[in-house]
Amino acid sequence: MSSGSETSIHPAAIVEDGARLGPGCVVHALAIVRRHAELGAGVIVHPGAVIGGDPQDLKFDPATESFRHYRITLEATSNIRRLAVDSKNQIWSATWGSLGYQNGSLFKIDPGTGQVERYKIEIPYTNPYDVEAAPDDSLWIATDNHVLHFDPASQRFVFYPVTTRTDIPKLAVTRDGAVWFAPRNAGQFGGYGGAATALYPDKDKITSYAAYFDADNPRNRKARHQWPVTPVKGERKLSPGATRNPCEFAASVGLRDQCEGKAGPERAGGMTIDGGAAHE
Repeated sequence: MSSGSETSIHPAAIVEDGARLGPGCVVHALAIVRRHAELGAGVIVHPGAVIGGDPQDLKFDPATESFRHYRITLEATSNIRRLAVDSKNQIWSATWGSLGYQNGSLFKIDPGTGQVERYKIEIPYTNPYDVEAAPDDSLWIATDNHVLHFDPASQRFVFYPVTTRTDIPKLAVTRDGAVWFAPRNAGQFGGYGGAATALYPDKDKITSYAAYFDADNPRNRKARHQWPVTPVKGERKLSPGATRNPCEFAASVGLRDQCEGKAGPERAGGMTIDGGAAHE
């Protein structure tokens, strides 16, 4: 592994030999950076994320173990979460970019030519999570407090404020044009729990409240795939419980000594804070 100056790697994170981290990168607890990954300056890898894992791109070459990389922004820090692919095989991504959260943008990547086009999201402190292509190849973007619609032909955004202050990790577009999303932080800001929410851009076109994916939606293609049959053997097997905090995870990968002897302030019930995690 090679890393730049001021790089921060949590003791319960795994960065494999061969990975390259630029200056100012932060790798949080339980994150994994695989050996082929190359991170630019100031990239933040959030808890539990896997960078450079099993290939999700058909352009990965198993013979040479190489990926083709598409650099969409030089701004630091940047955070790229969920991608979308339209019917023309164009890849769409959103990133909040820059330290001040002032340059959040939607990007279009042509995988054939490598050309990248940028469309700035004119919302201060925008924090986009998800992008999904609709059946007409327009794009829906989930960001804090808003759902956005982008028309590639006119290069125009339409902004839909949601009903509570929240981030929105995922959205889905139905075959009838409704947009379903789940406000995650409603309880944090609004005093009530999360909710499943449907946005109908044109209420006069509502013919049903049922939600179905378009026939060509990738989720439908997965549903139609003939997966191998799992034989039923009449046996019951219980999976072992997952680790509950970064120190337990560190112990599972032989790094327990990095948590021992670093107990923090005591908490109620004999709990202590150690390495950013509460444990007995």
